[in-house]
Amino acid sequence: MAVGTKFVMKSTGATESVTDQMGTEVVAEITGGGEDTCTVLSSDKEKGLTLELVMGERIQDVYSNQGSASTDFSELIGRKVRFVLSPDGEVTGFEGFDDLPEITTATGEVLTKDLYILGVKDSFTKLPDKPVKIGDTWTDVQGNDVPLGGGTLRSESDYTYKLVGETKKDGFDCLKIELAGTDKLTGDFEQAGTLLSIERETNATGVLYFAYKKGMFISVVVESKAEGVIVVQQAGLELPQQITSKGTVSVQFVK
Repeated sequence: MAVGTKFVMKSTGATESVTDQMGTEVVAEITGGGEDTCTVLSSDKEKGLTLELVMGERIQDVYSNQGSASTDFSELIGRKVRFVLSPDGEVTGFEGFDDLPEITTATGEVLTKDLYILGVKDSFTKLPDKPVKIGDTWTDVQGNDVPLGGGTLRSESDYTYKLVGETKKDGFDCLKIELAGTDKLTGDFEQAGTLLSIERETNATGVLYFAYKKGMFISVVVESKAEGVIVVQQAGLELPQQITSKGTVSVQFVK
């Protein structure tokens, strides 16, 4: 990808969470989205791309039978960060993330440097480390620490990708890739002064389109279903939880 290339990454997300609180179902619907612009500052076939990301508009709305709320992201708009995207899709070399403001979201999560970095990493998909042909599969196994509520959760994911064929998508020659896998989340955190622990397993499937002449995924759609339990440690309560989600990422190149 040439120096000066600019593209816009748009994301959307919709989640429904159902938590059983001692026989009472608490249902929450979360919708969100964002739009960021990336510019290629340097390009090297071995090292990859140095990208500058300018944060644009983003939303997060929460509706539940306990009320509704929205997140104010105005402090983020126009903020710039830099990072390196390697040829295999790994993201490193983070700059400017220390200067991003900490924002408390409508879900009670505090966005910190580590969570901003995780968000950027999740925006890019790992490519196989060797040549593949149609019908081949490859795996991506990762472990990440996720800071939350003064604690640290552990995410262990195992995804399998399959190259299923060539096709056209949004006017580009693309490789169509399917994914399926699981993510296990465990750990302790604090919410509203209450110590909680969580065990959750998520099963996900998705379809990705890689525009190989551009060297970029231009469309990603992932759906997931999670089941788990939240434990209120002081009271010894176990609260079963089910979560369904659908997320999309699309890329548009700026001429």
